[in-house]
Amino acid sequence: MIAMLISSEDWTLLLAGIMAATAIVSLILEISKKGGKTITKALVIITFISILAVSFLVLYNAVNVKEQYRDRIALLLPLSSEDENVREDAKHQFLGLMDFLHKEDFDVDVVVRSHKLETSKISEIVKQEMRDGTLYFITTMSSVAEPLAKQWDILCQENSEKGECYLIASVASAPGISKHSKNVYRFYVRSEEEGRLLAGTAVAEWKDILSAITICVDDHYGDGAAEKFKDFWEDTRRTVTKQVKLSSLKNTKENRLKKLTNLKFMSEEDRQCIFIANYGGGMAETIQGLKDIYPRPKLLTTSTFSIDSWRNKIPSEYLEEFDWITVQPRYKANKENYLDVVRDFTYFTLLRVAYVIMKQKENGHDFNTQWLLAHAMPADLRFELTEEGDAEIKLDIYKH
Repeated sequence: MIAMLISSEDWTLLLAGIMAATAIVSLILEISKKGGKTITKALVIITFISILAVSFLVLYNAVNVKEQYRDRIALLLPLSSEDENVREDAKHQFLGLMDFLHKEDFDVDVVVRSHKLETSKISEIVKQEMRDGTLYFITTMSSVAEPLAKQWDILCQENSEKGECYLIASVASAPGISKHSKNVYRFYVRSEEEGRLLAGTAVAEWKDILSAITICVDDHYGDGAAEKFKDFWEDTRRTVTKQVKLSSLKNTKENRLKKLTNLKFMSEEDRQCIFIANYGGGMAETIQGLKDIYPRPKLLTTSTFSIDSWRNKIPSEYLEEFDWITVQPRYKANKENYLDVVRDFTYFTLLRVAYVIMKQKENGHDFNTQWLLAHAMPADLRFELTEEGDAEIKLDIYKH
């Protein structure tokens, strides 16, 4: 392994050093026969230092060459977002990185680049990474992944020496993220599967329910979730009577709750169940804001509601008062180890990307080919890849 990392120049230097050391040792032996003890000691010391110096130089260069060829993954996380719910989501993403570093041992470097969800500054971060030679990028959040995906090919052509880099979106559900470039992939629960399963289950469970309203965060994630749920809900000949968008940045908490309070002026026939998509504590905030409006609401929520730590922000006595249905990923094994969809999929995505990088070196494939071949990584998760390489995560219903 080390031999492969040492250049031909270093081998020449090493051989020259060995030859010189051999000559000196021969000289020492010749002198020692004549009783030159002082000179002998001096020559032994010189020989020892020479061998150490040559060895150090070779090993130093070997390490440098190894680092030069060590692949780098840039992980873009909204750790400095002004939105407290997004920051909370980002903390779970960071825990997923910690899981990867603790559990896995791949020959890759992972660098975290924090941002505030500002598209122009994120682009600058990506450009600099590309200029520094980074080929692999993982981003979370639909509001980051969608704009990046749209300009990805241009960013690569203008900033990467190789002209091709790879973007993998995780914790990003919005439709169409991976359709903008052949080098953009997504590995996370998609709004398509969530919307289809939630709408179908609600129809089967609550047969008399004919209307729904959607309450979603005002960004690519919320828009995509609401859009897909509406498509599948209306396919069952039911109606979405109102769509509410909540922005944590543009509105105060009081204004967001006022938007929810306004729903009480709708007739009960027009708000028989509620579909919700939000981040972290925003899900709990939304549900608690509905408490005085609905004595016993029927809720449909995206997969983040399956995370215990976020669901537990709602008083247990209130949770007991209403019916809710959410979804969670389906696992082949070790289900008890995966209880946080945001944290787990950050870990899964890092694991998958590092695995694909390793395999493409072993097999001589390019990244795109190897991504499609890695149809069973991570091994514990049930999923399929579309022809374009987008992950279709299998889901189970989780309800109360």
